[in-house]
Amino acid sequence: MIVEKRDIKLVKFFLNYYNERLGHQYSITSQPDKVERNKEAVEAIATDENGHTLAIEHTLMQPFVDDKADTQPFLKTLGPLEKDGELVVPDYSFTISIPVGAISKGIKWPELKLEIKRWFQLEKTSFPLGRSTHNFVHLKFALPVTIEKHYLPGDKGSIFIARSDMPDNLTDVLKKALSDKVLKLVAASAQNRILLLEKDSPPHGYTEIAKNIEGLSVSFIDLKMVDQIWVVNTVVWESENNIWFIPVWPESLRGYPI
Repeated sequence: MIVEKRDIKLVKFFLNYYNERLGHQYSITSQPDKVERNKEAVEAIATDENGHTLAIEHTLMQPFVDDKADTQPFLKTLGPLEKDGELVVPDYSFTISIPVGAISKGIKWPELKLEIKRWFQLEKTSFPLGRSTHNFVHLKFALPVTIEKHYLPGDKGSIFIARSDMPDNLTDVLKKALSDKVLKLVAASAQNRILLLEKDSPPHGYTEIAKNIEGLSVSFIDLKMVDQIWVVNTVVWESENNIWFIPVWPESLRGYPI
């Protein structure tokens, strides 16, 4: 069975929403990036009932520069602690937060996971309610760990693992996204062009994204040839099967909750 790519799934969801909202009947008629493998080509060309063409390109927007380099080992090694029944305390919810980039290079993440688990097991009943910061000492460095503890009578208990102190470099994130994708859209043979920015993590609101794109539009001359930029919010796509589509450029956010 052929599994449909995530990018094309999102493009199809977007077209359904776009058609319903604006009364169009666009459908995908070609996927240039599949055909033109040696060229920078857009993901989809859609055509409506009148033969009008629309080029669509999708890109995942990281919450900060180099997010994936930090996220992947974090989720792979520390993420499973959320499902570790040995850490749970009935009637209490804990969030364990570690600053982005705080784990020194050369540290073995699996060993770190075991040490954090042992430390938490020893200290979990002594953590104060609310937010507290602790120095977790691992081999040759001290790791600042924030614990948020909340009393939930009758709850079976829960553990959440999170990152804190994310770098505030959204402008650089968007600059890279535009550099990578705008030229592909401009080169597409279509009458209109839309860029989809996928937001799969909570940081950064739509207004913040819109303002940053507006600021960057001065230096991205080719952006004037892109008709619209939409944010595709997929934060709870897998968990709750919900996706939101929000226009952020050049349209304002009138009528959309922020």
